[in-house]
Amino acid sequence: ADFYFRTESTEIRDVLLAQAGDFCTLARGNSLVYLDAAAEPPKGCCVKVLSDALSLLVDLTGIIDVETEIARLTKEIERLTPMIDTYKRKISAPEYLEKVPESVQVVNAEKLASYEAEMDATMSA
Repeated sequence: ADFYFRTESTEIRDVLLAQAGDFCTLARGNSLVYLDAAAEPPKGCCVKVLSDALSLLVDLTGIIDVETEIARLTKEIERLTPMIDTYKRKISAPEYLEKVPESVQVVNAEKLASYEAEMDATMSA
């Protein structure tokens, strides 16, 4: 299979490109290619969000059942939606800024941003 990845981090991009051969050997893949944010992924790719900083795309043309992949993505959306809603509800609560310690506010904001990034990548798959 052909693998692609997206990241906004130049550090992650450079490390993955330097290790592309090892990755392909371990994953039994043909190639590992960087896609910038504007690049359209090849048709037949599925996406797995590994973190808020990295998404892995795999060209599954002829390898998997499309219906199964749609079911997987639907399950991922169902997993992320309540987590996003919970953090939005926490952050928008009255007196949140006054009652919640700043360190907790930062962690909550980071978690919300991470879940939203995962959701965006899942929705674009």
